[in-house]
Amino acid sequence: MPEDRIYLGLGSNLGQRENFLKSALEKMKASDKIGVLRVSPVYETEPVGFTDQDSFLNIVVEISSKLPPEELMADLEEIESRVGKKAEFKNGPREIDIDILLYGKQVHESEKLKIPHPGLSRREFALRPLLDLEPYIADPTTNMPYRAYLKRIKGEKQVSIKREIDLGFRNEDEIS
Repeated sequence: MPEDRIYLGLGSNLGQRENFLKSALEKMKASDKIGVLRVSPVYETEPVGFTDQDSFLNIVVEISSKLPPEELMADLEEIESRVGKKAEFKNGPREIDIDILLYGKQVHESEKLKIPHPGLSRREFALRPLLDLEPYIADPTTNMPYRAYLKRIKGEKQVSIKREIDLGFRNEDEIS
């Protein structure tokens, strides 16, 4: 089975947010089932859904993997657990959250997992870092460029870039 380019959304809004993101990346890099290819800049964002909580740090990570979507999600949930996720309710505060945003051009729907992520086209905090990595990527269900979705929703929630955070990963194009 060939490896697909997969995009993950990572977010943290409890405690040492940078350390939770860094730890999740380190655990992904240590996995023999996941290849970390690129990491977006870090964005600080207002919470969505339950808004009475601290702001999030969000990134998008491009990975490769031969795992099918359900198995990959199980591995990512294990990483969340090892990093320290203790989320108590949907959209509530959490140490780390990892979502599969896109899995190549696949469309996947099961009781447990939907790809593309059902909220992707409505969430600036996921679209902006995704488009930093792939400016011309399109929704596999509609073929509409994600930048068109971003144009529609830009500014609905406060999203600001924080490039100065070192997550211990350098993209190939940043290496001299």
